[in-house]
Amino acid sequence: CNDGNVCTTDNCKAGVCINQTMADGAGCNDGNACTKGEVCKNASCTPSKVTVCNDNNACTADACVPTTGLCSFTPIPGCK
Repeated sequence: CNDGNVCTTDNCKAGVCINQTMADGAGCNDGNACTKGEVCKNASCTPSKVTVCNDNNACTADACVPTTGLCSFTPIPGCK
């Protein structure tokens, strides 16, 4: 009965799946370490803060790694 949505409660009654939407503002976890303060809003897990990675170097691709929450600065080939 799990619908994969962290903003629903999933139950099975008499062989029927019941996926009830959680109230807006209910805490949730989107599984992304680059986001913080997630809450349910319109049945979607929405972060209140997103990690911004910027080393101010135009020759790197800046990103937050979702599994660790750490910043990654990958050199762009051929950039000078």
